Amino acid sequence: MRLSLSKKTPTSVIPAEAGIFAHFSGNRGFTLIESLVVIGILSLLTSMLLFYNRGTETQISLLKEKANITSALFKAKDLSLANFTTGDSLANVCGYGVHFEKTRYFIYQDLFRDCAASDRIYSKDNENEILKDDIFILSSSLNLTNLADLDIFFLPPIPVVYFDGHPATGEKEVGLSNQERNIEGKIIINSAGQISNE
Repeated sequence: MRLSLSKKTPTSVIPAEAGIFAHFSGNRGFTLIESLVVIGILSLLTSMLLFYNRGTETQISLLKEKANITSALFKAKDLSLANFTTGDSLANVCGYGVHFEKTRYFIYQDLFRDCAASDRIYSKDNENEILKDDIFILSSSLNLTNLADLDIFFLPPIPVVYFDGHPATGEKEVGLSNQERNIEGKIIINSAGQISNE
């Protein structure tokens, strides 16, 4: 038995200049249905990307604000120690703290003639206590949670920590969240003056 292979002759010859798209030369473009499907998929992907970016933007804003609050607390603690080591008693500064309000927080110095009799809180009637370079305004997309007005104060030399004018016992949380409260974070200060983020 003998097999014969026959040569197939091409029915149409494609010129070399036509390139790889020569087979599609008869099509004029996409149909309406194909165009609508592509537009639908692109709009779905775009909306997902925009939603993802909004969540990421809020998360980044929250992380930056947590870092700013932590930095302000460490600065107040460092200023208390620096004030004690330099012996700057002429200014009548008993220590430094951070005062939190609903939309802002700032570092303040407790100005009092007799530090033993000081209340160790920010006095709203004395604007000289605020360090003008250390006022922080919260982003409009964020809120401080779990507090109304809060004072965290560091009294040198150790420094001893005070929450709202009372010696610290346990921990105090400064909570942050976005408007919808689905992204949250907190800074924890304990009675030993340790500051941590969660």
